[in-house]
Amino acid sequence: MSAVSYNDVVESLLKLHKCYRVQGFLDMDIINRVDFFSKPRAALALAAMLWVINLAKRNIIGYSDIVAIERRIASFLVKSDASEIEFLKKLLELTPSRLGLDITSVSRRCMVDHQKLVDVIKLLNLIKEVISLAPIANQMQISESQKKSRTPCLNDDEMLPSTNAIADTLTKMIYSELENMKKLLDDPYFIHVMDIMGKKIKMGQLKPSDIVAFSLVILAILRYRKEMQVCIEPGIDVEALCRKIYNDLIYTGADPTTSDIYALYQELSMRSIIRK
Repeated sequence: MSAVSYNDVVESLLKLHKCYRVQGFLDMDIINRVDFFSKPRAALALAAMLWVINLAKRNIIGYSDIVAIERRIASFLVKSDASEIEFLKKLLELTPSRLGLDITSVSRRCMVDHQKLVDVIKLLNLIKEVISLAPIANQMQISESQKKSRTPCLNDDEMLPSTNAIADTLTKMIYSELENMKKLLDDPYFIHVMDIMGKKIKMGQLKPSDIVAFSLVILAILRYRKEMQVCIEPGIDVEALCRKIYNDLIYTGADPTTSDIYALYQELSMRSIIRK
């Protein structure tokens, strides 16, 4: 079965929203396109849930894995602003069954591809389950064994949202999660770039050029240590997320060479060439 991307889901949900408004099922707008790309934790939660759906379609994970991931996503979401969870709750109002509609009729009436609609409904069901766990998320202990689950972390760029509007927040989240990453603390380049980024974040001086340069350094370190996969909550591969941030910001004109962090990337690149 083909995978459904983050943008596929966004387009399908916006089509449903517009269709429901035109046909009188909704009496006011409840979401807009910006919502999907401006709420960092909600966006990553949606991406992680979408990843779960794609893994389940390929029979890579089972029910117990899905439940474990739902708990991780719920714990991740409770740290977000209330407006982010509220946005996810609003998405549930687009569930066809809430309006007494079936998948086939909605697909036809709203001109949404049937298979994509099936995946969207699976996503909405996951959102509902995750939100139901949110009130008790603080009491749920996520063990180290659960964090090191056999379930692969999201490593497909197509599953991730555009990061243009949230790159700053995502980078701070990556920094925070990597800060105590014992597996990398023996790398002097990692220690150095974390020290520089920590100072920039503390002083509020983080620029797009710093973000893309930081992404480059982290990518270089992880590619150099190919045996290691580093994931951040709620199950996102750091390499994939840094790659997405880098590509998105470079496309909008960010220049890593103007950051003092870029010299570290050049040193790393030279080290890789020498050791080949």
